[in-house]
Order: sequence, then structure tokens, then C-alpha cells
Amino acid sequence: MGEDDTVMPPAQGEAAAALVSDVHLLVMSKAGHIPQIEVPGLFEKELLEGFEVIEKNDVTCD
Repeated sequence: MGEDDTVMPPAQGEAAAALVSDVHLLVMSKAGHIPQIEVPGLFEKELLEGFEVIEKNDVTCD
């Protein structure tokens, strides 16, 4: 999520993340509601790092 998101502000994202166990909320600077378009390089970097964590920890969806 972007720090400048007016559709779902970071405070709402933080509240939603607090309801889920084992979650990591990333608030990206210089981004609004669509960080994959607004800061594509950072978005891709963080997404790939997240996939690495999932793979390393052998995370599954139950």
C-alpha cells in the first residue's frame, strides 16, 4: 500500500493487518493506491522478496 493512498489510507491498512496473524504490511513511500504502477521498481522488489520469504519458510495456505 502507498503512504499517500486516499482509497485505503495506511491507518486502515494497519487496522486490517492487525486482524490477520503472521502478516507483514508494507507502506511504500511516494505511492498512492496503485503502487504497482506508481513505483513499479519498488513494488517488484518487495513482491519478489516476499515470495522468497514464503519459499524459504515453506508457507502454505490452509
